[in-house]
Amino acid sequence: TTRDAPRVGGFMRASVCIPGISSASASVPRSVRGPRSEARRHVQSPRGAHIPRASAMDQDPARFLGDAARSQQANAGASQVWAEVTALSQLPGILDLGQGWPDFGADMTAREAASRALLDESDPRSNQYSVIPGRPELIAAIARYYRATGSADAVHADGGNVLVTSSGTEAVYATMQATLSPGDECVFLEPFFPWYISNCAIFGATPVAVRMRVSEVTGQYDVDYEALERALASPKCKVLIHNSPHNPTGKVFAREENERIAAMCVEHDVMCIADEVYERCTFGGFGGDGGHGDGDAFP
Repeated sequence: TTRDAPRVGGFMRASVCIPGISSASASVPRSVRGPRSEARRHVQSPRGAHIPRASAMDQDPARFLGDAARSQQANAGASQVWAEVTALSQLPGILDLGQGWPDFGADMTAREAASRALLDESDPRSNQYSVIPGRPELIAAIARYYRATGSADAVHADGGNVLVTSSGTEAVYATMQATLSPGDECVFLEPFFPWYISNCAIFGATPVAVRMRVSEVTGQYDVDYEALERALASPKCKVLIHNSPHNPTGKVFAREENERIAAMCVEHDVMCIADEVYERCTFGGFGGDGGHGDGDAFP
């Protein structure tokens, strides 16, 4: 809204606030105001009375959105579901199993290290924006960790192919954005993390969900390899998102399962995005040796 907006020289300060979109401000020259600005000015009636302009609340601010923002809003179903579930989980007697809310605090080693970093005044640059790929010390530490935990062939010793993101969800989003074009097919196992399908919609890709089956013998989820093979063999298939440990079923894929899926990706020249945000949240007896076979350890 530009009502009572402060003016500086020949410029009028304007700000726009749209639900779900960051607010933005801009200085607009008074001499180049367009039809929308003229339409909002007071109108002089024949009798000399001023007719007040329409309230900003009476107009839909979404008319200013660009095509990309409109597409993102139209495909915001996942975030809407989360908002509804979170609100319902606050009701008495409701236990939310849809989100990972631990009933214990963070590891004391991590908290103490974070406290030391916050109080350390030896490097004033620490109190500033980080470089986009991530701080060199953090990149080096990540490279050491993954090379020591089974990914020596996938992670460069100097961390040259390591990128730090603010979350696992951002990492998946950025990877899908970098690899998927409109019309490409993106395959993932169902049930799935809801952001996969939302991201596909934003990038114009076609989501292909391959439903897992519940074993009558073990009661656990198994991959329908024939259906997965058909999906990966599609000439439009470009990406497979392999989520292990799996959200939301908790399935930890055994090494043999990972090797079979990796072989399919190699055969059909499909890139595999290994979404392994819960890679160390496993228990004994699952995934082979009580752990989980890293997807990035395979070709």
